[in-house]
Amino acid sequence: GSLLKALGVLHPHAALAGAELAATAVTLARRTLPGAEIEQLDVARGALPRTFDLVVCADVVEHIDNDEAALAHMAQMTAPGGHLVVATLQGRMRNFEKDVGHLRNYAEGELQGKMSRTGLKVDRVIEWGFPFYSPFYRDFLDLVDSRGTTGKFGPTRKLICNLIYGVFLMNSARRGDYIFVRAQKPHA
Repeated sequence: GSLLKALGVLHPHAALAGAELAATAVTLARRTLPGAEIEQLDVARGALPRTFDLVVCADVVEHIDNDEAALAHMAQMTAPGGHLVVATLQGRMRNFEKDVGHLRNYAEGELQGKMSRTGLKVDRVIEWGFPFYSPFYRDFLDLVDSRGTTGKFGPTRKLICNLIYGVFLMNSARRGDYIFVRAQKPHA
């Protein structure tokens, strides 16, 4: 529920709803966002029984075996005139990404094609992260087996994270392996 919480802060009057795969994640999200509707859902197997003006899926589709079914279900949950935004990785997959459950990184244009086949119209693509996120940071994580991104974060590790975050602000928003695709559902 952390992404939903951040969206709620930016849009305090929005009605918030979310879906999580694991029951423990649902419980945690409901505790974090008591005013939001949080449901347990395997998006590759089904959709919630209502539609939303904005459906956001971040860092998920690369973990789903049947990503096309998941995208179709997300499109089904997108209201006419509404948007689906998917954020994920494209390009070369690193070993540490496989270790955390990535089944794929998308080839250039692949995600847009799959979203278009659901009946949505892709209207914006942002490729972000060059050079500091990818290749430098992702290659570094691959080199150290992603150590440093888990465990307890004391003051020193928090400071390092803030410095990295600052460096990431200098990445290109026109080039990179982290991709944001926005697509609109046409009116009937």
